Amino acid sequence: IIPVAARCDEEERFPEDVCRKAWELGLMNLEVPKEFGGAGLGVLDAILILEELNYGCAGITNALAANGLAAVPLLVAGSDEQKKQYLGQLANEFSFAAFCTTEPGAGSDVAGMSTTYRKVGDEYVLNGVKHFISNGTMASWYAAYATKDKALKHKGIACFVFPADLPGIKKNRMHNKLGQRAADTGEVVFEDVVVPRQALVGAEGDGFRIAMQTFDRTRPEIGAIAIGIS
Repeated sequence: IIPVAARCDEEERFPEDVCRKAWELGLMNLEVPKEFGGAGLGVLDAILILEELNYGCAGITNALAANGLAAVPLLVAGSDEQKKQYLGQLANEFSFAAFCTTEPGAGSDVAGMSTTYRKVGDEYVLNGVKHFISNGTMASWYAAYATKDKALKHKGIACFVFPADLPGIKKNRMHNKLGQRAADTGEVVFEDVVVPRQALVGAEGDGFRIAMQTFDRTRPEIGAIAIGIS
Protein backbone atom coordinates (compact mmCIF):
# COMPACT_ATOMS: atom_id res chain seq x y z
CA ILE A 1 0.00 0.00 0.00
CA ILE A 2 2.61 2.54 1.07
CA PRO A 3 4.63 2.53 -2.21
CA VAL A 4 1.53 3.35 -4.30
CA ALA A 5 -0.53 5.43 -1.85
CA ALA A 6 0.63 8.88 -2.97
CA ARG A 7 0.16 8.16 -6.66
CA CYS A 8 -3.27 6.58 -6.15
CA ASP A 9 -4.33 9.64 -4.17
CA GLU A 10 -2.93 12.14 -6.67
CA GLU A 11 -4.35 10.37 -9.72
CA GLU A 12 -7.61 9.27 -8.06
CA ARG A 13 -6.70 5.75 -9.12
CA PHE A 14 -8.78 2.94 -7.67
CA PRO A 15 -6.31 0.38 -6.28
CA GLU A 16 -7.84 -2.73 -7.82
CA ASP A 17 -4.49 -4.53 -7.95
CA VAL A 18 -3.87 -3.89 -4.25
CA CYS A 19 -7.40 -5.00 -3.40
CA ARG A 20 -6.97 -8.22 -5.35
CA LYS A 21 -3.80 -9.01 -3.42
CA ALA A 22 -5.59 -8.24 -0.14
CA TRP A 23 -8.45 -10.54 -1.15
CA GLU A 24 -5.99 -13.33 -1.93
CA LEU A 25 -4.42 -12.86 1.52
CA GLY A 26 -7.77 -12.91 3.32
CA LEU A 27 -7.68 -9.21 4.25
CA MET A 28 -11.08 -8.40 2.74
CA ASN A 29 -14.59 -9.49 3.76
CA LEU A 30 -13.46 -9.95 7.34
CA GLU A 31 -17.04 -10.20 8.67
CA VAL A 32 -18.22 -12.95 6.30
CA PRO A 33 -18.86 -16.10 8.37
CA LYS A 34 -16.76 -19.20 7.82
CA GLU A 35 -19.75 -21.20 6.60
CA PHE A 36 -19.91 -18.91 3.57
CA GLY A 37 -16.16 -19.02 2.95
CA GLY A 38 -15.14 -15.92 4.91
CA ALA A 39 -12.81 -15.31 7.82
CA GLY A 40 -15.63 -14.94 10.35
CA LEU A 41 -13.67 -12.42 12.42
CA GLY A 42 -15.05 -10.38 15.29
CA VAL A 43 -15.01 -6.60 15.63
CA LEU A 44 -11.72 -6.39 17.56
CA ASP A 45 -9.82 -8.52 15.05
CA ALA A 46 -11.26 -6.50 12.18
CA ILE A 47 -10.27 -3.20 13.84
CA LEU A 48 -6.68 -4.35 14.36
CA ILE A 49 -6.39 -5.33 10.69
CA LEU A 50 -8.00 -2.12 9.42
CA GLU A 51 -5.85 0.10 11.61
CA GLU A 52 -2.71 -1.54 10.25
CA LEU A 53 -3.89 -1.23 6.64
CA ASN A 54 -4.94 2.33 7.35
CA TYR A 55 -1.37 3.16 8.33
CA GLY A 56 -0.61 2.85 4.62
CA CYS A 57 -3.56 4.79 3.19
CA ALA A 58 -7.08 5.59 4.37
CA GLY A 59 -8.46 5.74 0.81
CA ILE A 60 -7.12 2.33 -0.14
CA THR A 61 -8.35 0.91 3.16
CA ASN A 62 -11.81 2.31 2.40
CA ALA A 63 -11.78 0.33 -0.85
CA LEU A 64 -10.73 -2.80 1.01
CA ALA A 65 -13.19 -2.43 3.87
CA ALA A 66 -16.42 -1.18 2.25
CA ASN A 67 -17.58 -4.72 1.47
CA GLY A 68 -18.03 -5.21 5.19
CA LEU A 69 -20.59 -2.42 5.42
CA ALA A 70 -22.62 -4.01 2.61
CA ALA A 71 -22.38 -7.47 4.16
CA VAL A 72 -23.70 -6.61 7.63
CA PRO A 73 -27.38 -6.02 6.63
CA LEU A 74 -27.44 -9.61 5.40
CA LEU A 75 -25.83 -10.83 8.60
CA VAL A 76 -28.47 -8.91 10.55
CA ALA A 77 -31.59 -9.86 8.62
CA GLY A 78 -30.79 -11.71 5.40
CA SER A 79 -32.24 -15.06 4.45
CA ASP A 80 -30.04 -18.13 4.16
CA GLU A 81 -30.36 -17.90 0.38
CA GLN A 82 -29.26 -14.24 0.35
CA LYS A 83 -26.30 -14.94 2.59
CA LYS A 84 -25.20 -17.91 0.52
CA GLN A 85 -25.49 -16.01 -2.77
CA TYR A 86 -24.07 -12.60 -1.88
CA LEU A 87 -21.73 -13.25 1.03
CA GLY A 88 -20.53 -16.40 -0.71
CA GLN A 89 -19.72 -14.32 -3.78
CA LEU A 90 -17.52 -11.95 -1.77
CA ALA A 91 -15.63 -14.85 -0.24
CA ASN A 92 -15.25 -16.94 -3.39
CA GLU A 93 -14.82 -14.28 -6.09
CA PHE A 94 -12.73 -11.13 -6.09
CA SER A 95 -15.57 -8.62 -6.11
CA PHE A 96 -17.01 -5.57 -4.42
CA ALA A 97 -20.32 -4.63 -2.81
CA ALA A 98 -21.84 -1.33 -1.70
CA PHE A 99 -24.14 -0.10 1.07
CA CYS A 100 -26.57 2.47 -0.39
CA THR A 101 -28.24 4.81 2.08
CA THR A 102 -26.73 8.31 1.74
CA GLU A 103 -28.63 10.72 -0.51
CA PRO A 104 -28.06 14.26 -1.89
CA GLY A 105 -30.99 15.74 0.06
CA ALA A 106 -30.78 13.71 3.25
CA GLY A 107 -27.13 12.86 3.78
CA SER A 108 -26.95 9.94 6.17
CA ASP A 109 -30.37 10.72 7.68
CA VAL A 110 -31.87 7.34 6.86
CA ALA A 111 -35.37 8.34 7.98
CA GLY A 112 -35.30 11.33 5.61
CA MET A 113 -34.47 9.42 2.43
CA SER A 114 -36.36 10.08 -0.81
CA THR A 115 -35.54 6.94 -2.80
CA THR A 116 -38.83 5.09 -3.18
CA TYR A 117 -40.05 1.59 -3.79
CA ARG A 118 -43.44 0.35 -4.85
CA LYS A 119 -44.73 -3.18 -5.07
CA VAL A 120 -45.96 -4.33 -8.45
CA GLY A 121 -47.25 -7.88 -8.37
CA ASP A 122 -44.48 -10.06 -6.99
CA GLU A 123 -41.77 -7.48 -7.67
CA TYR A 124 -40.54 -4.13 -6.37
CA VAL A 125 -39.69 -1.03 -8.41
CA LEU A 126 -37.04 1.39 -7.07
CA ASN A 127 -36.49 5.04 -8.01
CA GLY A 128 -34.03 7.54 -6.53
CA VAL A 129 -30.44 8.70 -6.19
CA LYS A 130 -27.77 7.57 -3.74
CA HIS A 131 -24.69 9.74 -3.20
CA PHE A 132 -21.21 9.30 -1.70
CA ILE A 133 -21.48 5.52 -1.94
CA SER A 134 -18.23 3.67 -1.17
CA ASN A 135 -17.44 1.21 -4.00
CA GLY A 136 -20.56 2.54 -5.71
CA THR A 137 -19.30 2.15 -9.28
CA MET A 138 -17.19 -0.96 -8.62
CA ALA A 139 -19.80 -3.03 -6.77
CA SER A 140 -21.23 -6.27 -8.12
CA TRP A 141 -24.23 -5.94 -5.79
CA TYR A 142 -25.94 -3.40 -3.58
CA ALA A 143 -27.58 -3.44 -0.18
CA ALA A 144 -29.91 -0.51 -0.87
CA TYR A 145 -32.62 1.24 1.11
CA ALA A 146 -35.84 2.85 -0.09
CA THR A 147 -39.08 4.11 1.41
CA LYS A 148 -42.66 3.24 0.55
CA ASP A 149 -43.79 6.71 1.60
CA LYS A 150 -41.47 9.48 2.79
CA ALA A 151 -44.18 10.71 5.17
CA LEU A 152 -43.83 7.45 7.10
CA LYS A 153 -40.17 8.31 7.87
CA HIS A 154 -38.45 5.41 9.65
CA LYS A 155 -41.56 3.22 9.52
CA GLY A 156 -41.71 3.13 5.72
CA ILE A 157 -38.20 1.96 4.86
CA ALA A 158 -37.17 -1.38 3.39
CA CYS A 159 -33.80 -2.92 2.57
CA PHE A 160 -33.10 -4.74 -0.69
CA VAL A 161 -30.14 -6.70 -2.02
CA PHE A 162 -29.66 -7.11 -5.75
CA PRO A 163 -27.06 -7.20 -8.55
CA ALA A 164 -25.56 -3.86 -9.55
CA ASP A 165 -26.02 -4.43 -13.29
CA LEU A 166 -29.81 -4.50 -13.43
CA PRO A 167 -31.55 -2.38 -16.09
CA GLY A 168 -32.20 1.17 -14.90
CA ILE A 169 -29.07 1.50 -12.73
CA LYS A 170 -26.64 4.30 -13.59
CA LYS A 171 -23.30 4.85 -11.83
CA ASN A 172 -20.94 7.80 -11.80
CA ARG A 173 -17.69 8.07 -9.87
CA MET A 174 -17.33 11.32 -7.91
CA HIS A 175 -14.05 13.22 -8.38
CA ASN A 176 -11.97 15.94 -6.71
CA LYS A 177 -12.73 14.86 -3.14
CA LEU A 178 -10.88 16.47 -0.25
CA GLY A 179 -9.50 13.12 0.95
CA GLN A 180 -9.53 9.35 0.36
CA ARG A 181 -9.17 10.05 -3.34
CA ALA A 182 -8.10 6.47 -4.12
CA ALA A 183 -11.44 5.17 -2.87
CA ASP A 184 -14.32 4.74 -5.30
CA THR A 185 -17.05 7.11 -4.11
CA GLY A 186 -20.02 6.97 -6.43
CA GLU A 187 -23.42 8.34 -7.30
CA VAL A 188 -25.88 5.52 -7.98
CA VAL A 189 -29.14 6.30 -9.76
CA PHE A 190 -32.14 3.96 -9.76
CA GLU A 191 -34.64 4.55 -12.57
CA ASP A 192 -37.54 2.08 -12.45
CA VAL A 193 -35.20 -0.69 -11.29
CA VAL A 194 -37.19 -3.90 -10.95
CA VAL A 195 -36.11 -6.40 -8.29
CA PRO A 196 -37.81 -9.68 -7.32
CA ARG A 197 -39.55 -10.35 -4.03
CA GLN A 198 -36.49 -12.38 -2.99
CA ALA A 199 -34.45 -9.16 -2.97
CA LEU A 200 -36.26 -7.88 0.14
CA VAL A 201 -34.06 -8.20 3.24
CA GLY A 202 -36.23 -8.96 6.25
CA ALA A 203 -39.70 -7.48 5.90
CA GLU A 204 -41.12 -4.24 4.54
CA GLY A 205 -40.70 -1.59 7.23
CA ASP A 206 -37.61 -3.28 8.71
CA GLY A 207 -35.13 -1.17 6.75
CA PHE A 208 -34.52 1.52 9.35
CA ARG A 209 -33.87 -1.05 12.06
CA ILE A 210 -31.53 -2.99 9.79
CA ALA A 211 -29.61 0.17 8.92
CA MET A 212 -29.27 1.21 12.55
CA GLN A 213 -28.08 -2.25 13.57
CA THR A 214 -25.58 -2.14 10.73
CA PHE A 215 -24.23 1.23 11.86
CA ASP A 216 -24.06 0.05 15.46
CA ARG A 217 -22.20 -3.11 14.50
CA THR A 218 -19.74 -1.39 12.15
CA ARG A 219 -19.17 1.87 14.06
CA PRO A 220 -15.84 0.74 15.57
CA GLU A 221 -14.58 -0.38 12.14
CA ILE A 222 -15.69 2.87 10.49
CA GLY A 223 -13.82 4.68 13.23
CA ALA A 224 -10.72 2.64 12.48
CA ILE A 225 -10.84 3.78 8.85
CA ALA A 226 -11.40 7.41 9.87
CA ILE A 227 -8.18 7.41 11.90
CA GLY A 228 -6.27 7.94 8.66
CA ILE A 229 -7.91 11.34 8.04
CA SER A 230 -8.19 12.59 11.61
